[in-house]
Amino acid sequence: MWYSSMRPLWLNHLLMRKMNSIGDKDKYSLSIGTIATGAKGNEPIMSLENFERDILFAKNNGFSRVIIFRLGGLNKKHVQIINKIR
Repeated sequence: MWYSSMRPLWLNHLLMRKMNSIGDKDKYSLSIGTIATGAKGNEPIMSLENFERDILFAKNNGFSRVIIFRLGGLNKKHVQIINKIR
């Protein structure tokens, strides 16, 4: 799982590069988030800009499955981003 909202930007870039080198991406899913707080209540929420960046990364790098964590935070703006990129 890759929660870009919980990692510093430099580490996200490093992880993106590593994930881009994965061979058969149909065997993997990309997990992103979080878009709502979790059980602890202190998880950082990903901005819409970063959500779009991560969804674009998945599409542009051949990932066919994306898991979005904390779907309780899904709203119309998230859906618009998904529909625009899909």
